[in-house]
Amino acid sequence: MTSLMHQLAIAKQQRQAQRQQLWQKWQEQRQQRQAQRQAQADHLRQTLAESQQKRLRADQNRQIVANLQEQSRTQQAVARSTAVSAQLTNYQQERFTEATAHDRQRENERAHRAVLVSQQLQQQKQQRMSAGLSHRQKRQQQRRQRHENVAHSLRKVRLHRHSRAQQANLLRSSQRLQRHGQTLQALTQLRQARWQFSQNLAQQLHHFRADLSQRVGGVPRKKSVTAPTPVPVKPPVRPQSIPTTPEQFINDYVRRLGGNVSLTDIINDRDRVRDLLAKGANQLKVDPSEILNALLRLASQTT
Repeated sequence: MTSLMHQLAIAKQQRQAQRQQLWQKWQEQRQQRQAQRQAQADHLRQTLAESQQKRLRADQNRQIVANLQEQSRTQQAVARSTAVSAQLTNYQQERFTEATAHDRQRENERAHRAVLVSQQLQQQKQQRMSAGLSHRQKRQQQRRQRHENVAHSLRKVRLHRHSRAQQANLLRSSQRLQRHGQTLQALTQLRQARWQFSQNLAQQLHHFRADLSQRVGGVPRKKSVTAPTPVPVKPPVRPQSIPTTPEQFINDYVRRLGGNVSLTDIINDRDRVRDLLAKGANQLKVDPSEILNALLRLASQTT
């Protein structure tokens, strides 16, 4: 144990001696580094002083050269300004001369253009007048041609409507005659049927009386035999008059509607107007505009 403590103490003394040696060595290296830094700084200051002196001498030389160059440039600028001033004076004189010549040339050209424009305007005016006259004549001719075409078309339409109206009148007349003939035929057939029915009744009555006389003999009859009552025959239905004009058709249409419907109510009802025009055009074979004009005319008369 004592030897171990002794060894530890020796080792501790050795570590302290080593630490002391390292400290001394570090101090020596530090002093050497400081001396080196000081030498480098002194050398750097000397180098900077020398370079500063060189820069000052170079700056002085550059300033001298710059002054000489500035003087040379000033002299050159003065010489150039003198030359430019002379050139500008010559150039201004030349421009003034050229401007005067150009002005005289422009005046001459302007006068020449004015004469040409006046001549062209006169020619264009004459051309427009002649063209306007020809266009006016052409328009008048076209207007006359259109009037003639329209008049011809209107004549054709009137003739077509007149022919359609005549055809419709003929058709209505034939239909009326046909219905009249059918009515006469029905009345004749009814009259013949009634006559045949009365003949049959008379014959049956005769046979009945003969048979009754044979059965009864001479016995007086207490009751008189009544003849069978004839079957009443309804008179033929008179056909309604068919309207032939738009006014008659409109009055008949209003009458068929019944109620308190007036012409104003029909005009205000678009569906009824459309139905009236369609039925009237179909039945009367006329243009719907005629029925519409008749409706408006009747409405204005009633109001």
